[in-house]
Amino acid sequence: MTQKERQEHSRKEILQAALDEFGAYEYAQVTVDNICARHNISKGMLYHYYAGKDDLFLLCVGDTFEKLSEFVAKNEFLLQDRPALESLMAYYQCREQFFEAHPHRRKIFECAMLHPPAHLESKLRELRAPVWQRNRQFWQRVVQQYPLRAGLTEEQVTRYLVSLDYAFPTILEQYNQAGTVRDIYDMLQVASEILDMMLFGVMQPQKEEEQK
Repeated sequence: MTQKERQEHSRKEILQAALDEFGAYEYAQVTVDNICARHNISKGMLYHYYAGKDDLFLLCVGDTFEKLSEFVAKNEFLLQDRPALESLMAYYQCREQFFEAHPHRRKIFECAMLHPPAHLESKLRELRAPVWQRNRQFWQRVVQQYPLRAGLTEEQVTRYLVSLDYAFPTILEQYNQAGTVRDIYDMLQVASEILDMMLFGVMQPQKEEEQK
């Protein structure tokens, strides 16, 4: 085994150990000591490649987002030629299939999306790029299925919906005042409620005579 191959093997070993730890425990409970002790990794080797816990967590999040985006892309045919909301649910179900196949990544995804460590929020936003790009492509297809309000273009509406994606964790948090979102399943249900209202509005237009 060459030096490059040994380095690559060591990186993969550390990544897998970090995935196992962050996939099993809350962010605050994970420590470098536990990662090393439970997976027979020397601290010297770990710190040779990574700066510490935060570096490893961001590595796990980035890898999870990337793998999720790739999985959805491979199953994109499942989302085609369906009504918008049906396509939306298929989109989220596709995500759920990914987490069923990779259960250790579920907690990492939930932490990054629902309960991100405050000091890592800006870096986590950058790592969400593959997911947001996939979301944009999805929203473009949704927008094309419906007649738009006069004066609006597909690009404007797509940009609006994608921009709400960036604010979605905050919207979800505020909408969840009752505390119903406990895991990924609850998040998908609440997300579908919010997205339905985003797409179709909430107020029944009044007839002209009723407005007088």
